[in-house]
Amino acid sequence: MRNFKSAFIVVLLGTCAVIAGFAIAGKAHADNIPQFNDYTDVDPSFEDYQYPDECPGCAIKPTGKVDLSDSRAYQYRTRLKEAARQPPNFDVVYRLVTWGCGTSCVRGAIIDERNGHVIWLPETAYSNVIYMIDSTLIMLQLSVGDDDRSHNTTSFWHLEKGIFKQVKVN
Repeated sequence: MRNFKSAFIVVLLGTCAVIAGFAIAGKAHADNIPQFNDYTDVDPSFEDYQYPDECPGCAIKPTGKVDLSDSRAYQYRTRLKEAARQPPNFDVVYRLVTWGCGTSCVRGAIIDERNGHVIWLPETAYSNVIYMIDSTLIMLQLSVGDDDRSHNTTSFWHLEKGIFKQVKVN
């Protein structure tokens, strides 16, 4: 009976150690996932790319129009038309819209609320899109790999005259 109790205690302590190891590893993995606040104090920042306020207090009213002359815009016409009816949410005059691409990634575009012109986000698929209504900066986060060997990449893009220009990649 004594051997059984000793074996039980060893198994119980071993199980507790394994559970504690998983908890520590899980916390370490969670600490590596980029959060929005991780990027507010590093260059580039949203404040560095503020929308040039040429018309204080001007509100852009959505026209609901979408230019479907691009074959890709025509392919995603339902999502784009729904988004075009919503108020701007990026760079004061654009509506940014994303949709899932079948896995844990998203794709997207922005619609110029003034004329319906569609501008595609600069990368084809990403795991997270971070932006602000009064900034021309957009952050695209991409997680690459499986859970054991994954790494995160963040690319920073600036919209200038309807064209995305890459600012930095982490």
